[in-house]
Parts: sequence; structure tokens; C-alpha cells
Amino acid sequence: MSWSEFYFQLFGSEKHRTFPYSLTLEPTIRRIRFVIISDTHNLHDKLRIPDGDVLIHCGDFTNHGSLEEVEIFARWYSSQPHRIKLLIPGNHDMIMDREYYSRYWKDWALRREENEEERLATALKGIRLLVDETVEVAGLRVHGSPWVPSQTPWRTAFNRAPADMDPVWRAVPEGVDLLATHTPPRGVLDREFD
Repeated sequence: MSWSEFYFQLFGSEKHRTFPYSLTLEPTIRRIRFVIISDTHNLHDKLRIPDGDVLIHCGDFTNHGSLEEVEIFARWYSSQPHRIKLLIPGNHDMIMDREYYSRYWKDWALRREENEEERLATALKGIRLLVDETVEVAGLRVHGSPWVPSQTPWRTAFNRAPADMDPVWRAVPEGVDLLATHTPPRGVLDREFD
């Protein structure tokens, strides 16, 4: 099994609404190179990122999901030379999950921060955030989903009980070429006990 299989699944399921967003490269490009990273936990500036056309971060770019951590990461991420940058949040990126953050911010922070979409959109300038969304990149349909099955008694962002993950996967639209998630593919190191 290749390393990429731990981050991506290629499959189709029921039709789902998509948010068309075309990200194009020059028509002369015959191949496209995706560079995928994950779980950098504020250590992104220590990485040596390979060249490529599309950079995808599959979550946990922060430790505690603070707005400051998001802004620092966004500055670094947007400075990368890759023409297209996609971002899928992870369970540590607390402030990105509005519902979770509004209920559990005290578990991770000393003070509540604003997590309005406008501020996050500003922080993520030039970065396409994918939370259960599909985009087209050079003719390929890429779907990003941050959800992870919860295996612990404590809560983190984008968690669902393992039994509640089926709707997440059924919502992936048909015809997706690349599925980028924060959780491993179902049945591959995902700690599922079914």
C-alpha cells in the first residue's frame, strides 16, 4: 500500500451538492503534481516541502486551534510556491469547527476568540478551505472532508461517533477523483472495530 492511500480514497457514492470552484493551471500542463501534508501541529515552518502544482494540507495544522495559530499557519501556507493551495481542517483545528468551538472552547483556551468566517477567510487568503466541499483542479474533482471518528471519551473538533460517520461518507459526491480527509481511509489504520 502506498503512502497516499493513507490520506486519500477514490470512490463514489450518492449524489451530493457540490460547490463548483474551478482552479485552473495553464492548458499546456499535461500532468499535475499534488503535494500532500498533514498533522504538522505548528511545525510547518520546519518542513521542506517538495515542488508541485497543488499543495494540500489534510488537517491538524495547529495544536489548540487558536486564531493566532491559524493566522501564523495561513501566512506560511500562502507563501508556498504551489499555485493552488487546498486546506482540510483536522480535529486539532478547533476554531475552524464553529459548532464545536462555541461549546468547548474552554477545554482548550483561556479566552474565547472570534471565529467568524470573515476573519478566517481573511486569514486564509489565497487558500481554498474544504469542509465537505468539492472543487475542480485542472479537470480533477477534489473533495475535502475534516470529519474523524471519535475513539476517545474527550471531544475535539470535527469528531463524530464511529456509527455516525456513514452519512459523511455517503455525502461524498459521485465522480470524485481525489478524496482528501483528515482520517485514514475506512478499514485502513482507522481503528474501526466493525
